[in-house]
Amino acid sequence: MWGMDGDLGIGRIACPAMKRYGLTLCEQGIRHNLERATKMTLNDYLMVAGLLLGVVLLFFYTSWEQRRDLSKLCDAVEGQLKNEGWVIEPEGKSLSKTPFLATLPREMKTGMLQRPFFFNQTDKAWIFANRMVMHRRVSVFGNRVVVVLKVPWNLPCGVRIQENVNFGVLDKPSDSRFGFFDQVDSDRSWWVCSMKDSVEADCLLMDILQVGIPYEIQCLQIVDGYMITSSRSVIAKEENYFKSLESTQVLYENITRLFGAPHG
Repeated sequence: MWGMDGDLGIGRIACPAMKRYGLTLCEQGIRHNLERATKMTLNDYLMVAGLLLGVVLLFFYTSWEQRRDLSKLCDAVEGQLKNEGWVIEPEGKSLSKTPFLATLPREMKTGMLQRPFFFNQTDKAWIFANRMVMHRRVSVFGNRVVVVLKVPWNLPCGVRIQENVNFGVLDKPSDSRFGFFDQVDSDRSWWVCSMKDSVEADCLLMDILQVGIPYEIQCLQIVDGYMITSSRSVIAKEENYFKSLESTQVLYENITRLFGAPHG
């Protein structure tokens, strides 16, 4: 029994009570203390086997149900996007195999399969469910819809703007490529930072905030010619993929007007 140090303690306190109820003796534990248990009968073995079988069946059924729901979601999103030049990766795709891996926020790097995963070769755009092993309430990345666009802007440095959503210490960005994060309060509360500590970079961040970031978007990062947005939408509803894509396209157009005609 836990809390009793040594065989003597068990022998003096526990064994008489166990003996009274006809318990058998077995030896186990790091200190080889004595414990007693009732003798297993055939019914006991059958009950345990039934419980184990139930757990196994529940696991397989839950896995099958999740795959079925995911397939329905992929089909529904694909049906809306295929006429616009989007193609689905049927089995999903790992972010480690994408051309924009190095430009992603560090918190999003994962070898997990992201599914649904769509790409548009014409527009150089991607949209996917960022499936991370973390609860979405402690991050603006875990289990969110993510959109990536190849952009033509020649920015002086990489920038990141992330909503301060009061998740505590886990909410503050921690990407080592960026410098110190400042908190800015406008229509919403933001963390802002850049890869270059300069007045030019600070002005760039403020200009982007002033053009207006759609409510749907909680994080914006622009690095090496790629714009990445992470939305507040959960990944289980098909309409959230369209909302995230539409919000990102609006933001792209606003920033393009800010920078003028694209270069190249």
